[in-house]
Amino acid sequence: MNDPRQVPLFGPLQASSPVEFRQANLDAGFRLHHADVRVTLLPDPQRARFEFACELETTGPVAASMWYYNIQAQHGEIAEARASDAQGGLEFRLDAADNGTSVLEVRLRNPVPRGGRYAFGYSYETAVRAISSSRALERTVAFTDWQIFNVACEMLSVAIVLPEGARLIRAIPAADEDADGTIRYRYPRLRALEAAQHLVGYSTRRLGTGFYLWVASAVGSALVGVLLSGVLSAFWK
Repeated sequence: MNDPRQVPLFGPLQASSPVEFRQANLDAGFRLHHADVRVTLLPDPQRARFEFACELETTGPVAASMWYYNIQAQHGEIAEARASDAQGGLEFRLDAADNGTSVLEVRLRNPVPRGGRYAFGYSYETAVRAISSSRALERTVAFTDWQIFNVACEMLSVAIVLPEGARLIRAIPAADEDADGTIRYRYPRLRALEAAQHLVGYSTRRLGTGFYLWVASAVGSALVGVLLSGVLSAFWK
């Protein structure tokens, strides 16, 4: 960056646990007016898609020009990364970090001066840490996630979309649930480096609907066969 007044701004970072992240506190010159996070859990319980919509505000003399986001996954485990604002796509780069994680670097379209706000978003699919146990026809999954900002955030909204057909067992802390099964959290007035952490437990059928339809069809055919056999037997007596 040629302009010394422009410094990178590190956004909400993920680490293997909230206490492991201790990035420099940039709270003096920046804040997030809001950050909306949508987490879509995929049929593979070890993968999810993350979508972020952020509005950044510069409150100090240094203009923000970059946004960095640390992803707790190796470079090869991340797919379909994108970044954009209201005008279209943004320049970004995905790099491997020294500790086995990855960093998504988004270049803001223009530096954000003091008093200015800038809305942008980014998304990616990645491996996640989830604990699952399987029984004959059902899989139980515990998914945990957190965000840690090193700038203050006025409102963090998190929406967790369960896989199709999944049943919520429990959300910790308790959360609102939409009619379509989306789990929603709201964290107001987060301080810099304050962790927002949640856990969602859910269950899914291990076998698809097609399998159950096939079983029903087979059982139905067998019953029809038995009935026809009985009818024919009675007829020929």
